[in-house]
This record gives sequence, structure tokens and C-alpha cells, in this order.
Amino acid sequence: MFIMSLAVADLTVGLVVMPISSAYVLTGRWRFGLVVCQFWLSADYSASTASILNLLVLSLDRYWSISKPLEYLRRRSKKRALVVITFVWIGSFLWIVPIIGWHKFFGDGIRKQPPDVCEANYFNAATKTSHTSDDWVLRSARTLGSQFPNLTSGSYDPVIGATCINSTLSFQLHPSCSIFTAEITAILHAFSEISSGPPDNYIIYSDSLSALESMTSLNRFSHPLTFNILELHDRLTTKGFTILFCWIPSHVGISGNELADNLARSATNSLNSPVPVNDVKKYVKSILHSKWQAQWDLKNTNKLQSIKHLIDCWPSLPIRKLDTVLTRLRIGHTRFTHRHLLLGEPAPLCTACQCQMTVLHILIECQQFNHQRIRCFHSSSITLKDILHKDPHPQLFTFLRMLGFYSLI
Repeated sequence: MFIMSLAVADLTVGLVVMPISSAYVLTGRWRFGLVVCQFWLSADYSASTASILNLLVLSLDRYWSISKPLEYLRRRSKKRALVVITFVWIGSFLWIVPIIGWHKFFGDGIRKQPPDVCEANYFNAATKTSHTSDDWVLRSARTLGSQFPNLTSGSYDPVIGATCINSTLSFQLHPSCSIFTAEITAILHAFSEISSGPPDNYIIYSDSLSALESMTSLNRFSHPLTFNILELHDRLTTKGFTILFCWIPSHVGISGNELADNLARSATNSLNSPVPVNDVKKYVKSILHSKWQAQWDLKNTNKLQSIKHLIDCWPSLPIRKLDTVLTRLRIGHTRFTHRHLLLGEPAPLCTACQCQMTVLHILIECQQFNHQRIRCFHSSSITLKDILHKDPHPQLFTFLRMLGFYSLI
């Protein structure tokens, strides 16, 4: 019965939730209306939670059946199983209450999402916004009387610079911070400087279009500092501040923007701020790749290193057999050249050159195959890198078949 309940939950996710979710992801906008949105969210949350709880109950059932078989089997019955499954589904269906009624309890009866977005209302509770993002992100700066300009910039290194009213700021961020984090941090600090002044009209200029656009499409995957900016913006708006955003092109001679860029490049003071998880992941991945590359550069005697100097992903061939043959040639280990190590036999020798048979000797060095090399590669002086690199020579496998070496690899 527990397995049947689990199957119903998973089928609901697969047959109801996933098709609608796929259409939402592919189009990038919600096109099915509010009723379908609430039904989709309710089905997604309820069925997913029921699936997890069913797995928990099923695991406990298996555990007790093994650890206390006699005692548990006496107590287990269909009636008790039905009671447990009923509680599982009732608990899962409780998601429907906040999905449908959150804005009625905590949002004065007003939904926060625009019509082309389908998300639960409580994802936006942290921003405490009472109007849509289009109301406060203005794509063109209009005249409001006396306005104070604030220009921000993030450099190619994790540093920020900003000119705020009559003051300037520049900080170094942690090396793991991305350029986007530097840009969004500069905007946040511009807000902090504005908050210390009197209520008035302000404009924040930024040359990062991606940072400004990120604040118009807020979702659960948005940068964490974006939420801080939105919260601070709403708090200042309630105090009488009017703050506009304006994008300006970079490196076109705008004096304030050039000053912010110069401040970012010359920053010396460090800013102790949290680093987003995604930035940390990319930073750790970059460090590990650099250390791996440094170790790989020391492997001068490695056969593959002579062909592949950089650690990166090379494309696979569409035919599995050909890809296996190519990989064995690149690492220099084939059945013909290394089978003797397993069988305890002498290494195979080239009858023409009286030297040990290796992949390098067969493909490049042996003189008796020069005619085939010229015919396939149009040259007798080639290297392994020429024919086994990222994009192997198109005549490589033809050459191997002409030598009779293909079937021995």
C-alpha cells in the first residue's frame, strides 16, 4: 500500500506537474492564467511532499520489518497503513493553504507577482514589496527637479567603485566574487550612501545592464544581494526618497563613469561581505583546475600529455568503437603493444627497424609505412599531435586499416 501511494505521488508529478513545468521553462513566461497557476503549484508541492513522506514511511516500514520482525508484523495491518497514508496526504495537501491564500493573510489581499510569473507569494515576502518591479525600475530617467547622480561600477577584478553625490567609494571584494556580484554590490552601497542623506530625488547610474535587469525579474534563483536592494529601496521610498535607475554605456567617455571605473581599478581597502554560494563554487572549481593543470604540466613523460597540453573536455566521436580506438591511441596503450605485460611474453619488435613496437613507432617513426603516410596524410613527417589532437585527422582510421593495425588496437 505504501508503494501504491508512492506511485500515485510520482505519477502526479510526471503526468500533471512536469508537462506544465516544461512549457513554462521553454517559453520563459506563464501563459495559463491564475487558476492553472495555483493548481500547478498546489499539485507540484503536494505531490512532491507526498512522495518524500511516502519514501520516509516506506523506509521505516522496511527498517522495522528487519529490526523487529515478529513484534512489528503483529502490529502492522491494512487499517493502520491506510491511517498513515491518509495523514501523509493530508499533510501534503496543507501546501494548498499558503499557495492560494498567502496574499490574503500577509499581503492585504494583493498578489505580488506579475501575470507572466507563476510562483508562490511567500517567495517575495522577504522583499516586502507592495508594487510590481516595473513600478520602480525605470528604463529612462525623467526630470524630477533637483536630482543627485550616483554612478557605480564593478571592475574585471572583484573590486567596486562608486561616486555618490559628493563622495567616492572603492573597495576590494573577496577574490571569489564574480563581476556581477561586484556590480550589484556597488549598487547596494550607493543605496546605503543615499540612505544617510535627506529624502530627495536620486538617480543611480550603472553600466551593468544585467544587474539592472536582474531586479525586474525577481525569482528564487536571483542574486541574494538583489533582495537586499529591493528591501532597502522600499524602505527608502516609504521615507520620501525617490530613486531612479539608469543604464549608461561603459568606456565611452562619460566622466562620472570613467571616474567610477578608475576607483574600482585602484581600490585598496577590503570589504568584508558574504560571498554567494555560486561564486564560491566557480572560484573553487577554478582553483582546482589551475592546480590540476600545474600537475599535468609536470608530466613530461606522459604519452597523453605530449598530445593534450591543456586540461579541457574534448568531444567524443559519435561511434563508440572509433572513440575507443582513438582514446587508446592517445594514451599509447593498445592490445598489440601492451598485451605482453599481461601474458608475460617478450615485447613485440618491429621486423624492419628491430625496435619495440609502440603507438609512436607505428604511426610516426617506422619507415616501412611512409608510403601509406604520404597517401593518407600527404606527408611522411608528421607528429602524434597532428593526427590525434582534439580533432583527429579524417584519414586516421583509413591509415590504421591499411596497416592492418586497426583490429589489433
